[in-house]
Amino acid sequence: MERFTFLINFILAMLYATKTAASPSCVDSCFGVKNGYYQYCLSCQQYVTCVYGIMYIRPCPDDLEWDDEAKKCVWTSTTCDAKSNSRRFPLEVVAPKGCVDSCFGVQNGEYQYCSNCHQYVSCAYGFKFIMPCPDHLVWDDFLKKCNWVSSTCQPHARIFTSDRESPKGCVKSCEDVRDGQYQYCPDCRHYVSCVHGNMYIIPCSSDKLWDDNEKRCVRISFTCAALGTDNHD
Repeated sequence: MERFTFLINFILAMLYATKTAASPSCVDSCFGVKNGYYQYCLSCQQYVTCVYGIMYIRPCPDDLEWDDEAKKCVWTSTTCDAKSNSRRFPLEVVAPKGCVDSCFGVQNGEYQYCSNCHQYVSCAYGFKFIMPCPDHLVWDDFLKKCNWVSSTCQPHARIFTSDRESPKGCVKSCEDVRDGQYQYCPDCRHYVSCVHGNMYIIPCSSDKLWDDNEKRCVRISFTCAALGTDNHD
């Protein structure tokens, strides 16, 4: 009986070893598959990394396709036909209404991030990439770009009383300051836009300075005469 059990276990071990040694044409599970990189069965724009039976799905950059013979992402794959190959989300792919926390089943594109107005989400084949807006800008999902003021997301929204005042002189912070445009304290070539307590620093066009009396950028400012230096307090 012991010899029979040993023989069965030996045959099973040989079969497992044969399976792990084989190189599959494409992979949708790494169970019993040798460590390495493989064609993903569900998408030509992705490939699979198998590590001790655990499957990691990796995206190819810039809409490239995985070539399993070359073992790298290329412009045209010889081992996967992208036109006939089924996608990861064949029917459920949708453009979301509102903000995005997950890219599962979401159409490729850029979307409002639910957790932060100063960031946005880029969805690519179900993968989520959180991208920052530059220079304290906020994402406007209607315009699909980072903007000084967003029509779709209000960062750190707060309730103000009616006794907010317009500041006298330049502005270093928009906290408890009436919405509007003001002189920026550190630099005459910029001005401040206060929106619901949030401060947005906006540059004037080339060779112009902010005039706080006229509330616009001009060639000669009567409220900030120094060129690019602080002269207000």
